Amino acid sequence: SKLYTLHDWSDEFRQNLSYGITDDLSVGADIAYDPFAEDKRDLAVGGESVAKSSGWSDPSFNVTWRALDQAVQPVNLDLFGSYSPDWVSARSSTNAEDGTIARGGQAGTVGAAISRVTRGFTLYGSFAADFTDTTKIGNPVTGGSLNTGSRTDYTLAVDSQTRFSD
Repeated sequence: SKLYTLHDWSDEFRQNLSYGITDDLSVGADIAYDPFAEDKRDLAVGGESVAKSSGWSDPSFNVTWRALDQAVQPVNLDLFGSYSPDWVSARSSTNAEDGTIARGGQAGTVGAAISRVTRGFTLYGSFAADFTDTTKIGNPVTGGSLNTGSRTDYTLAVDSQTRFSD
């Protein structure tokens, strides 16, 4: 049976800065700020539960290497990785105080993407493994923390882009 209906709102601002060291290698960093994020659960038994959060995310540092280039091969093949340290303390929300958007632990990603770019269309497929270390989220009510174990999530994605003009 249904326990609740979830409504998520977020106004995240994200800045990403990348630099191409060579034609085949780039490095970058990004960070996000969310002045208002809300998870509202309309409970099936009546009433609602609201969790609000705001603040800075942990930064992320990344590298991408183009192993195959479509200029001389039939497709592009990119290998990529990122690392995000645990620099921002994570805190859960209460009725009187917002939580943070920080993760509460370090994380990393490794993956590969294959793409084909034409004048009017791009097809991009990727596979990634996301590693999240043990997380620690502070509880402002008890003064303690909630600790979760490490985990690995896998993502398989296919994206496309159509261009209507040159």
